Amino acid sequence: MMFRCVLVTDCLNNTLVALDCTLTKARVLPLSLDEPMNDPCRLYLDEHAGRLFVAEGNGGRVLVFGNFRNLRTLF
Repeated sequence: MMFRCVLVTDCLNNTLVALDCTLTKARVLPLSLDEPMNDPCRLYLDEHAGRLFVAEGNGGRVLVFGNFRNLRTLF
């Protein structure tokens, strides 16, 4: 059985949040960054490659994070 969750951007706090499939638990994703995110506004999860792409609204960057194959460990 595949684990499902919802990934959302929290633009006000410049973080990414994972919600479990019942939407009852939320966890801020622990991301390693040299500079903080600046208005994360778009997400794309490449499940096959295990990469998460995050586009910033004000920073003009697209951040790429690897190792997103197993989000089950967050909950």
